[in-house]
Amino acid sequence: MCVVLAVTYTLTQERIGYEQGRPYDSAVYYQMAGQVAEGTPIATFKPFVYRLGVPFLVGKLFPDDPMHGYEVVGIVFGVLLVLFLYLLLRAYGLSRAMAGWLVALYIANPYSPFRYVPFLPVNVEPAAFAFVLASFWMFKVNPVLNFRSTAGLVVLGCLGALVREVVLVVPLTFLGAHLLRCVGNGDARLASRQTAYRMLILLCTIGSLVATRYMVHDAMGAYETLSHMEASFQRNRQFPEILLLCLMTAIGPLLFIVAIALGKGSMRKDLGEHVELPIFLAGMAVLSAIAGNHTDRFVFWLLPGFLPILGWALRDGWLGWKSPTGQALFYGPVLAAQLLVYRAFVSFPATEHETLSQPGQATLPLFMNYGEGVNLGQVTVAFMTRANRIPLLIEFGVLAVYLTAVWLCFRKPSTSSAQG
Repeated sequence: MCVVLAVTYTLTQERIGYEQGRPYDSAVYYQMAGQVAEGTPIATFKPFVYRLGVPFLVGKLFPDDPMHGYEVVGIVFGVLLVLFLYLLLRAYGLSRAMAGWLVALYIANPYSPFRYVPFLPVNVEPAAFAFVLASFWMFKVNPVLNFRSTAGLVVLGCLGALVREVVLVVPLTFLGAHLLRCVGNGDARLASRQTAYRMLILLCTIGSLVATRYMVHDAMGAYETLSHMEASFQRNRQFPEILLLCLMTAIGPLLFIVAIALGKGSMRKDLGEHVELPIFLAGMAVLSAIAGNHTDRFVFWLLPGFLPILGWALRDGWLGWKSPTGQALFYGPVLAAQLLVYRAFVSFPATEHETLSQPGQATLPLFMNYGEGVNLGQVTVAFMTRANRIPLLIEFGVLAVYLTAVWLCFRKPSTSSAQG
């Protein structure tokens, strides 16, 4: 299923037509690959200029066709990404089948490499998250770090920092989890070799990020990180429905399954034993609110931390229901809404004109926008108009009320079925 989905999405998605297929941030990454291919010093706009890794690979390996190079590199890192995601899900105790289905869910997401790279090839996120998930997995399978595992994590952190700053979340997550165990559970000591190893990984990753500032010839533009973060936060504070709706569209109605499962003691126990997951999700949620305008993609970054929790919720008796009718009434609408939200059978609209600044009005809001003339701006929560967002929010609200009613009716077996 994973292979079929990956191949099908890759072959059927058309490239965006606007700005010759490299609009927005892509124009800068494309320019960087060209500079590498020509052997000229790298000089372009901040903060993209510091994300050297993928443009360097593309410029060296595909100097004559950087666009194709970005496609190839993006898909290759996409394959590595989902392999490490599968290994990570297995490390959290999920069966091979469950891990496979969750990987398929990841692939079906509109922002997965196999859908987004063919649409907008010139980007660095598949490579960044290949390093994120490789580091996450290595931390997870080495709860007690030694010299070799620490060295491996230092290498992954330093290389990942050359691709994108987001790799920093992994050493921060596991250092935070270690400190919580030191303070809360008493099963770890603060003044220990384990603390030193985690600090070393974090500091080396930060050092690699700092080093990128000295690897470029000129970083242009007036971009300032703090002012950009503040502007993003103010926008999301002014329109709070953006973050809420992004959670529903970038992750999907499967959130409702986890929300119900959080009431179970077994789920709370699992989260307490794997505290790095709530830390990762909290950090990514904060990042989503301040990282920039394309909030949909940033919320999608939460998915690797969400999938193990979803797997536990599905593994533990399908929410503990005994009634097949209740399961069908609950999971059937959730699955249908999930497919609609992900536009699972519809490609990204390969528009040839600027649509983010003037998205217009979609004609058919059905958990995501459909209809004649739909464009990129209308299927991107961060840019669609409020007139598009509100109907979608209402639909998710109705679905939440319906699922809650079904759960209340069927969460316990009836007396007759219990007697039988």
